[in-house]
Amino acid sequence: MTIISQTLQTALKHHQAGQLQKAESLYHQILQENPGHSDALNLSGLIAHQTGNNTKAAELINKAILSNPKNPDYHYNLGIVLSSLGQWTDAIQAYRQTLSLKPDYFEALNNLGNILRKHGNTESAIEIYNKALNLQPDCAEIWNNLGNILNEQNQVENAIENYNKAIQLKPDYAEAWNNLGSALFEQNRYKDAIQHYRRALELKPDYAEAWDNLGGIMEAIGDFKTAIESCRQSLKHKPDYLKAFSNLLYLLSYNVLCSPEQTLNEHSNWDGMHGDKHQTDIFSHTKPTNTNKRLRIGYVSSDFRKHALSFFFEPILKNHDRSQVEVYCYSNVHKPDEVTERLKTMTDEWCSTIGMSDKEVAHRINSDNIDILIDLSGHTAKNRLTIFTYKPAPIQVTYLGYCSTTGLKTMDYWITDTTMHPEDTVELAVEEIVRLERCWTCYQPPADAPEIITETQPDNIITFGSFNNLSKLSSEVVVCWSQLLKEVTNSRLVLKARQLADPFMQERVLNHFAQHGINSEQLILLPNTPSYMADYNKIDIALDTFPRTGGVTTADALWMGVPVITLSGQRYIERQGASIINAIGLEELIASTPEEYIARAVTLAKNHTRRYELKTSLRKLMTNSPLCDGRDLAQALEETYLNMWHTWCNAE
Repeated sequence: MTIISQTLQTALKHHQAGQLQKAESLYHQILQENPGHSDALNLSGLIAHQTGNNTKAAELINKAILSNPKNPDYHYNLGIVLSSLGQWTDAIQAYRQTLSLKPDYFEALNNLGNILRKHGNTESAIEIYNKALNLQPDCAEIWNNLGNILNEQNQVENAIENYNKAIQLKPDYAEAWNNLGSALFEQNRYKDAIQHYRRALELKPDYAEAWDNLGGIMEAIGDFKTAIESCRQSLKHKPDYLKAFSNLLYLLSYNVLCSPEQTLNEHSNWDGMHGDKHQTDIFSHTKPTNTNKRLRIGYVSSDFRKHALSFFFEPILKNHDRSQVEVYCYSNVHKPDEVTERLKTMTDEWCSTIGMSDKEVAHRINSDNIDILIDLSGHTAKNRLTIFTYKPAPIQVTYLGYCSTTGLKTMDYWITDTTMHPEDTVELAVEEIVRLERCWTCYQPPADAPEIITETQPDNIITFGSFNNLSKLSSEVVVCWSQLLKEVTNSRLVLKARQLADPFMQERVLNHFAQHGINSEQLILLPNTPSYMADYNKIDIALDTFPRTGGVTTADALWMGVPVITLSGQRYIERQGASIINAIGLEELIASTPEEYIARAVTLAKNHTRRYELKTSLRKLMTNSPLCDGRDLAQALEETYLNMWHTWCNAE
C-alpha cells in the first residue's frame, strides 16, 4: 500500500469518528503531494460542507469530478452541497448525473424526489419515489414522502394509506405520525389528529414542527391556551422557526390575547430574529429626478386563490387605473386554482415565487423596479414577510390580509380606515397607520349567489345564525349568545363551519352551550357544504363573533339579505364588522358592549317589519354603497400610493 493510500485510510478513520480537523489536515497533506487526488478533494469538500462552508465544498467536489467524472459518489455529494446553497436546478442536475452513472443509487433517488416535490414538479417526484420503492420497498421514508405529495394534491385518503404504511414499517417514525395527523386535520378529524400529533411528540419531544402543528389544531378548535403553549414549545426547540413564530403572532393578534404593548413587542421580536440579520443585505434606492410617473405596484401574497383575501382583493386588481399604475403580483400559491388563473389575467406581470428563496424573490422585485411593495399576508400561513426585510422596494406597505402590525422596521405603512383605526386608537404599530376615508375593503359578491327568499319565518320563531369559523367562537361569544337565546322566546341558533363535520367538534360545541343552560334542541350544527350562500336564507339574524369579528362571512350574510349584529371593540380585528356595516349606513346593527349587542339583537328579533325591510333592501343598499364600489377603492389606494411616493421622493 502506498503512503498516500495509507494516509487516506487514516484520514477516513478520523473523518468517520468525527475528528474533522485531523482528517482535514491529512487530506490537505495528500493534496499537497497530489493536487488532483479525487478522493481527497471529494472528502475535503465533505468536511467543508459539514463545517458550513458550502461554497468551498462545491469548489473542491467540482475539482474531484474534473479529476474523475465517472464516480457517482462525487456527483451525489455535489447535489447535497448545491441543495444547501439553494442552487436547486444545479442540484437536480447533479443527482440526475449520479443516477446516469448508477441508476440504483437509492439515496440519490430519494434526495432528487424531495427536491422535485419541493419545487412543484410532482409528477417527476412521484416517478422518482416509485423507482426508489422498487429498490427498497420496505423504506418507510419513501412511503412517507409519497404521502406528502399525495396530501399536497388533495388525495388525502391515499396519503393516509401511505403514512400508515410508513408507520407499519417503522412504528417509531415521528415524522410519519406528524404527517398523518396533518392529513386527518385536513379531513376535519380533530380528535384523531390531536392524538397523532401527541404520539409524534412522545417519540420526539423536541419535534418543533409537531408542536407547531398541535398549536394550529388547538387554535382551530378554540383552545387558545394550549395553542400558545404549543407554539412556544416549538420555538423553544427551534428558536428560528419562522412558521411557528408567525403562528404565535397570529394567535395573539387575531384573538386579542394580550395588550397592545405586548402585541407590538412580540412582533418586534420577530423582526429582531428574522429581520436584523438581513440588515447588511438591504437594498439602496436612488430617488428619481422625475417624480410624476406611472407607479409600479407589487403585491405579495400566498392567497391568490380561492381564499377570503381574494374576495376583497380581486375588485382592486380589476379596477386599478393602468394609466396610473402598473401592477405586478408575486404569488406564493402552492395549489393554483381557477381564481389564481383569473387573477393572472388582471395583472401586468405575474411571478410565481414557489421554489424561490426570500433573497431571490427580493432580487427579482428589485430588478423589476417596483416603487411600492404591498404585503397582503402579514403573519398568516405561508407568508413571505422575510422578503420585506431586504427592503427590495423604496416604499413598503402592509394591507388587507392581517390584523396587526408586522413588526418590521422595513415596513413603512399600514393601510386601514377611519373606522378600523379612529384617531384615538389603542393599536400600536411599527408602521405609520394610513387611514382611508372610506371602508378599507371592497366586497365582490359570488357570481353564483342565489336569490334571496323574502318569506320570513313566522313571528313566533327566530333563527339566529353564524357561519364563521369555529375558532372565532370565544367563551365570551358563547356566554353572550346563550343569554340571547334565553331572552328571545322560541329562538334557535344555526352554526355552520367546516369543523362541524367532526362529531367530536359537535359534541364540544354542544357542551359549551350546555354549560350556560342551552339545550341541544336550540342548536343546529352544520358542516360546510356547497349550499353555503343559500343557507343564509334559513336564518333571520346573523350574529358576528367577537373579539375576532367576521369579514367575508359578514358581507356574505348582508348580500343574502340577513342583517348582522356586530360588537365593535378597540382594535382592528374587533372593528372589521363595524367598518363593513358602516359602509352601508346601518349603524343600528353595531353595538359597543355585550349588553348592547344582546339588546340590539332582541329588538330586531321582535321587529318583524324591520327585518323584512332589510331582507328586501340589503342587496340593493350594498350594491350602491362604497362596500361594493371597487373603482372607488382602487382610486383611493392609487391616491394613497401617490402620496406615499411623493413623500418619499421629497424627503431628505
